[in-house]
Amino acid sequence: MSSLRKSSATSLAMFLAATSSVFALMGCAMEEEGTEPTDLGVSQDDALAETEQAVSATGLYHYQCTTGNCAFDLGTTTGRSCFLGGISGSLDQGGATIYAIVGGTYRLSLIHAPGQRIGATAVCVAPKTNAITASWRGGQSATPINGTVTSSRRCFLTGISNTSGYVRGFDTASDYAQVWKDPNGQWFLGGSLAGGADTWASAVCLDLPVDQGIWGIVAGAGSTVGFNLAYNSNGVACGLSKLGGKFLTNSFSDKLGIDYDAGTRYWNIKAVNSKQATAVCYQ
Repeated sequence: MSSLRKSSATSLAMFLAATSSVFALMGCAMEEEGTEPTDLGVSQDDALAETEQAVSATGLYHYQCTTGNCAFDLGTTTGRSCFLGGISGSLDQGGATIYAIVGGTYRLSLIHAPGQRIGATAVCVAPKTNAITASWRGGQSATPINGTVTSSRRCFLTGISNTSGYVRGFDTASDYAQVWKDPNGQWFLGGSLAGGADTWASAVCLDLPVDQGIWGIVAGAGSTVGFNLAYNSNGVACGLSKLGGKFLTNSFSDKLGIDYDAGTRYWNIKAVNSKQATAVCYQ
């Protein structure tokens, strides 16, 4: 049975200071981590590191997993949607997926090959208007995302699963999964994976009324690229509509993801070593 250790839990306030409980499951051992005080110091735990940043109705969560497969509860599904904000470490026989479980809770599942490590960022937002989910399998046609289409529709990736089949994706800089809207207003989930990789991607679409910008980022081999996204004037948050690149390095510093700086109130993004993404911010 795998063991669970918690290295850090910090909270910040964008508009209202908040803390929240975290429930973590690793292998078949489950622990409840109680409500934490704000401004905790960060320690390093090689088995698992976790930080939580609670932002009124919006949550930003960072998790890392090295021992066994891990699952982390992200809170209620009522009035909230959650999606990926980034991935670190290795996707070789690995995956990072957010889904709803029985009982009305979002869960982040992290899977990795023996001896490998994987981390992920999750973003949770409220409200949850006209939310609809979709999935796509590499080598197949892009999946149309139906449901009620409005001018406020925004779509974000919720998962990448690279654990099945003999040909796996995200082993080249050109591999990617994304959600996009075509000129006719139809949303799709799809991507491009070298060699017909048997990789799954998932996404969620919901109504978020005010655009705050869209940014693309590409980091070449061995390079690091990072910059600010939107300023959080009042309830701004960001997610990923595209995630791609080579995820083969067994290191949490080899990553692609968004974060939030409470000191400057800016969302930001960083890509390391043959990664690419599109970030979308809204209010």
